[in-house]
Amino acid sequence: PEATAWARQAVHRHGSLCRTAGDVAIDTMSGRGPVSVLANPIGDGPPWVVRRYWRGGWVRFLQDRFLRLGRPRSFKELETSVRLRELDIATPRVLVAASYPAGLFYRADLVTELVPEASSLADVLLGGGKASSRPWNSEQREQAIARTVDLVRRMVTVGVRHPDFNAKNILVSRNLGGIQISLIDLDRCQLTSPSDSGNVKLLLRRLTRSIRKIARVRSDTVPDHEMRLIQDGALSQ
Repeated sequence: PEATAWARQAVHRHGSLCRTAGDVAIDTMSGRGPVSVLANPIGDGPPWVVRRYWRGGWVRFLQDRFLRLGRPRSFKELETSVRLRELDIATPRVLVAASYPAGLFYRADLVTELVPEASSLADVLLGGGKASSRPWNSEQREQAIARTVDLVRRMVTVGVRHPDFNAKNILVSRNLGGIQISLIDLDRCQLTSPSDSGNVKLLLRRLTRSIRKIARVRSDTVPDHEMRLIQDGALSQ
């Protein structure tokens, strides 16, 4: 309730959550557009992350505008996040979903809790990202791969279909409890029957292709033995 009240006030004053966050951000992260991090505005809890949805691919010319067909992506992501957490698949807690209709289009924002000390799997294996200022050692990298394989198996078991599953949409965090994995970018996720969600081998092949693609863009490589750990996960299902 407190987060919803804050969001309503922010939209009333500034027109959108994204604009509000941009004015008081304590940090920014990269994405398709700027992603703002702000100190928790309602208490002493974790910082909040405010993200505007942006188009990609051949429709990127629309920037942050989406046709008003069906439910807004932010609401879909909120609902999917709640369901995945119920199914024991970790994903950042969604606090607020917002949509701003205008004519045929809408814009949308999402507010989540910040996952501390986190990097994408791509940044863990290839370097990069702000959390990489403290390098990931070989044991942590191998644990991140093992946890990712576990995540893929869980996704298949409960029937999660993630159309954008790749190494940038797997968040790896480290704390005293060890390495934790979270699934992000859920706005196009679907919950299906396990038989329709793919299989471990296919998902891990997609993952390895995405890692190799990102590595080519960054002119970098992932050690062969780490790539084999992912492939072995597919063979041992």
